[in-house]
Amino acid sequence: MDIGWVYFHDMRMDIILALIGIHIVSTIAAAIKDGYFDWRVLADFYRQNVIPYILGYFVVYVATDLVAGLDTFLGQISATVFFGFIATSLVAKILGSWRDMGLPLESRSPRSTQRQMEY
Repeated sequence: MDIGWVYFHDMRMDIILALIGIHIVSTIAAAIKDGYFDWRVLADFYRQNVIPYILGYFVVYVATDLVAGLDTFLGQISATVFFGFIATSLVAKILGSWRDMGLPLESRSPRSTQRQMEY
């Protein structure tokens, strides 16, 4: 089976593309809300935020297939771990865009929880 066909029909890739779409819409909405949206910045955004995720996951996907095989335990673990890094990074960026839009998102870090308990 062709690796490109399998790559673009992988559930993890579908999730990455959905998160990228949400990130793009959120970032554009935050920029419009703040009044500094610029089409030229959108091209830089694609170059710095979209292409690295898609190509990075593709490189890991192909390397995993060549070294261990995607259907092996090692292949599945490595693809899933790298997917986890990408998804976590994208979710953090989406939440940052939502904060920029003024949505009231609480931080649940251990440090902020500890400060709340001290008061």
